[in-house]
Amino acid sequence: MNSRERVLGAFNRTGYDRIPVKHEGTPEINQMIMDHFGLNNMEQLLRVVGDDFRYADPVYLKIMDARFQFYYDMHEKVLQAAEGMVDFTHIGEDLGTQTAQLLNFEIFEKHFAPKYQKYFEMVHSYGARSMMHMCGCIRAFLPRLIELGLDVYDVVQPTTPEMDIAVLKIDFGDKITFCGSVCVQTTLAFGRVDDVINEVERRMRLFSEGGLFLGPSHAIQVGSPLENMYNLNCMF
Repeated sequence: MNSRERVLGAFNRTGYDRIPVKHEGTPEINQMIMDHFGLNNMEQLLRVVGDDFRYADPVYLKIMDARFQFYYDMHEKVLQAAEGMVDFTHIGEDLGTQTAQLLNFEIFEKHFAPKYQKYFEMVHSYGARSMMHMCGCIRAFLPRLIELGLDVYDVVQPTTPEMDIAVLKIDFGDKITFCGSVCVQTTLAFGRVDDVINEVERRMRLFSEGGLFLGPSHAIQVGSPLENMYNLNCMF
């Protein structure tokens, strides 16, 4: 009997040559089996353990392309209808954790960079600028994003020393505009009013000629003092 006949025989209670096997192991266990038998892939492993089941997995890259094309077309139609009245478009992609990049550069270049470039070029063709929301520490991607055509980095999240707004201004301030940067995890949530004022005044000195849209490093969180929010937005 082949695996399909064996499985259906067990399901239908019509008999089989042996009990069907369905293997399941953690990645560590599977690797241990593969190392022991000198195997190179999961299909070889499934044959060795006698697994009678196989999965038909979807190709998720179809999904990525469809999602990109939907938003690309939607934004282009808005830009066409606006006839030059849209100054900035806004998209989002989480590329970082609290302390590091989320993706390796190979995945970024293969699956993301070409789509970003195509989108940024389309936005610029209508006389608009591109703004992109990115959480976490994404410094490693900034040089490439600038090359691809990103105009505004939203929102700067100062969770590591290299993500401090003054450091970013020195390294990239002549190539990209920043947005955000006042920390919702520290200053706005737990700081005093003076702390917020000092942060705002620091940015006024750093960006006296422009280059920053002032705001929080993400959505201001529940429990943050009202006076901190007020002084972030209204001290001018």
